[in-house]
Amino acid sequence: MKLALKTILFFTGISKLLVRFKMILGKKIILNYHHILPDVELSQNMFYGYSHSTSSFNAHLKLLSDQFEFTLDLDDPSKISITLDDGSKSIPSFVTPGLNQYSIKAWFFINDLEENEIFW
Repeated sequence: MKLALKTILFFTGISKLLVRFKMILGKKIILNYHHILPDVELSQNMFYGYSHSTSSFNAHLKLLSDQFEFTLDLDDPSKISITLDDGSKSIPSFVTPGLNQYSIKAWFFINDLEENEIFW
């Protein structure tokens, strides 16, 4: 049901209208990503529920960059910001190519734990 609703909102353009409406009201939009993984590793990851594949993340960037402007200023309500949280040291290598391709800057939180450690 949730997926069906998201699909309807996306393909009807309502989701874009809601984002624009939020921006008009002066509300900041921050897109938060947690785990970006190579496509082949996604199904094997314990964080599958809120992880994205690199191809999915890059598709998001393309779609968003066609419609919106981005900023590192987390207080600027006229542009979207992206944060990447809870990432391991390897995450920038999966994310940076897409960000560079679309000239998007993002905030990274990189922990210093080993690859298989969990900090929470």
